[in-house]
Amino acid sequence: MKLEARKVLIVEDDYMQATDLCAIVEKANCHVLGPVSDEAGALLLLEKEVPDVAVIDLNLGTGMSYKVALELADQHVPFIFATGYDCLSPVM
Repeated sequence: MKLEARKVLIVEDDYMQATDLCAIVEKANCHVLGPVSDEAGALLLLEKEVPDVAVIDLNLGTGMSYKVALELADQHVPFIFATGYDCLSPVM
């Protein structure tokens, strides 16, 4: 999938990481939806807009972002989880 001119949803609770990710996405000539820092905000945005792709922080500080992932899957939107977790460690 060519990313240029795509709508990219960013769900990230860390301000600096969200800002950096937005800059990267915009440099790729994509339109950023968000960034959104919590699950409720992301789900509200998804009621109004359907992104082409999404980058979701796995742990949003107040809990995991699984409901956002399920909603994106229901809308057939490809997404990736961004996380600082060691991939060999279990997610709590």
